[in-house]
Order: sequence, then structure tokens, then C-alpha cells
Amino acid sequence: MPDLTTHLERIRQQMPATTKNIFLNAGSFGPLPSCVLQAMQEQIQEEWQNGRLGAAAFEAMGKIYGDARSSVAHLLNADLNEIALTDNTGEGLNIITNGIQWHEDDEVITTNHEHMSYLRHYTSYEIAMVLSFASLILAQQQNVLFSKPLQTW
Repeated sequence: MPDLTTHLERIRQQMPATTKNIFLNAGSFGPLPSCVLQAMQEQIQEEWQNGRLGAAAFEAMGKIYGDARSSVAHLLNADLNEIALTDNTGEGLNIITNGIQWHEDDEVITTNHEHMSYLRHYTSYEIAMVLSFASLILAQQQNVLFSKPLQTW
């Protein structure tokens, strides 16, 4: 296996913004790898030349989604029917939490860095649930992640 530092440097080279900035919340505004930039430019060029409407455009978009699902399934060593593409992480997490049969006094443990689109979902249940937060802190000296005692909400 290649040295982890070398591997991370190769990844960073594909995302020049990471050489100038540190991204701690990359969900919406994270750095783009070179391959993503290239794919976006090709798609924009295609839509500019041929339009964004019609059967051919919808078939092309379906192929993009299909290829993305196949690639993710391959990456995760999963079956294609186990992969769902959602608009964002919050939507995906909410689909999962809606599939769980919650009971009175069930406890959800999450971090104090969770996005509100995910946490807000738990307040919509008509049963009393316990939502606990683990405060995650990156220790500067040791460069390790540790958890402070849970806070319950």
C-alpha cells in the first residue's frame, strides 16, 4: 500500500484549492477535483451546443445517473440496487431515519457538528426521543480526535 502522506498529496494535487485552504465543511462548498471540473465543462459544452431539453438530453442525464450509481456500487463493493442517489446528504440521512421504527425513549447519539437539516428531522416525531451530542474536538498537540461527555437535548 502506498504511503498515506504520498496518497493524500496526490489527492490534493487534483484539488488545487486544498493547497491554499482547509475545508472542514465540504458538503456544499468543498473543493472540486480536476476530473469533476472536466466533466462539468464537458456537460456544459454539450448542453450549450445541443440544448437541455428533449428525449436525447433526458436519456443522457439518465446515463450519467446510471454511470454514477454503477461507479459508487463498484467503489463500495455493493450491488447496484443498494445504491440510491439523493440531492444531498441530509435528504439521504432523512430517508434512512424514516425507515427506522422508532420507539418511546429511543436515543440518537450524534456529534455537536451535525447539520440542522438532519437534526431537525428528529423533532418531527410524535414520540419522546433522546437526542444526545458528543462534543468532538481535534487535539492540536496529538492530532487525534476524542469525545467529551455526552450532552442530552
